[in-house]
Amino acid sequence: MKSLKTFHTNKTPKIAPSYQNNHKQFESKAPKSNPLPLLYHTFVKKSIVKLIIALILGILPLLSPTISAFAAPDSVELDFFDVNKIYYYDPSGDEGEDCVTSMGNNTNYKGKQVLTDAQMQLLEANKPFYEKSAEKYQIPWQILAAIHYREFGLNRNNPGNGDGPYQILSSNHPPGLNSDADFQAATDEAAAFVVNLLGGRDVSDPNVVKSIFFAYNGTASTYINKAIAMGFSQEEAHNGEGSFYVMNRYDEQRDPTSPKMSPLWPGRYVADYTYDPSSVEYNFGAYTVFAALGGEEGRVICSGGSGGGNQDINATAIELAWPDRTHAISDPNPAYRKALSTVPFGGICGGASCDVYVATVLHYSGADKDVPCCGVCNMLPYFANSSKYEEIQNLGNTSNLQPGDVLINCHGAGTDTEHIELLVKLDNGGADSFRIASASYCGASGARTADYAIPYYHNAADGYRVFRLKK
Repeated sequence: MKSLKTFHTNKTPKIAPSYQNNHKQFESKAPKSNPLPLLYHTFVKKSIVKLIIALILGILPLLSPTISAFAAPDSVELDFFDVNKIYYYDPSGDEGEDCVTSMGNNTNYKGKQVLTDAQMQLLEANKPFYEKSAEKYQIPWQILAAIHYREFGLNRNNPGNGDGPYQILSSNHPPGLNSDADFQAATDEAAAFVVNLLGGRDVSDPNVVKSIFFAYNGTASTYINKAIAMGFSQEEAHNGEGSFYVMNRYDEQRDPTSPKMSPLWPGRYVADYTYDPSSVEYNFGAYTVFAALGGEEGRVICSGGSGGGNQDINATAIELAWPDRTHAISDPNPAYRKALSTVPFGGICGGASCDVYVATVLHYSGADKDVPCCGVCNMLPYFANSSKYEEIQNLGNTSNLQPGDVLINCHGAGTDTEHIELLVKLDNGGADSFRIASASYCGASGARTADYAIPYYHNAADGYRVFRLKK
């Protein structure tokens, strides 16, 4: 077992929190550990459904040369999957979940993956423990996950210093392996510590969550002064806006990998009471992790088939789509796959259909659960006639557009110009921050699942109409 100094080299002098003055926190890089074995979830395949699919797809082509096994999802015809209410068919056998916990898309402000694939495996193994403690103490589970990431790299075993996986001073956790009961007890202990720091404040307030992380690590005046120098208010500074532990890589000015990093951001404690004014680190801050895991609004939503419920079309469209255009119809974003299992219409072709994607975003976000699906030309009259929407003049640019606007073009069912998409805006401040989020025509060669890879383009000449959900 490694020594205390090996595990922890970056203690921050702190204003001691009120939890019996016993918390010990550090800013060192997450300690290396042997990753837990890969976890695989095996789902029972529905043999009868698969047999029916095989029979239908095998027989239909024989009946007529004009009948296709996969009807064009953007046409007025619904294919076999829709007719039989098979909302998402994954050839791998993963049929989704009955109840989906709302999560972010595991990316930061510029679409960079926050937790690695190996860390996500650890997270999924630990998540039941986080959720049990979170329910007991009425806090978002993402807070516990973010702290665990910063403190011990999501490793559930105990390091050699006896302070446990959440590094609470004198918490008396013998070094070595943790049983499930031991790890749950340690997680409860961390949750109780968080509640003490919370002090009755509203945990749905992002600033309160930031302040919890800052206090957990130690509210060093050096970081408060740094935040003020960077232009944050006194209140924001005291919430940890200047702390690497809290906010690292949350935005470009606090991202050491960005050429636009503020020259004021470097500087952190690299050892006990030792501050290096030029030092940076590349781990993500606790609040950055919290946000990437869907906790930014300070709530946990288990959809149970009712959708993500955040009422934010822009955020949901980005959450359910890939940031690049390299994913085939068989490879939907995991969040999109889960969303498809909850909406009351077909996830045709793995959700690769443009109409399915837009309808899923509107329904799953809770912004509009009445939106019809599917067939683009079936959907256009709804947007044009519904009192929920107003039509916005398409000027061919974004000057009068807003994130979440629906862009739709119907030149006749089944034509190549039939398409529906969403305008989204990335929080990166770049010239191409306005993007088109959409999926492709399922029957086309090289069909793709949903993405937001393409910057906004001039489409007024193509007859696209724009509709906006009224506030």
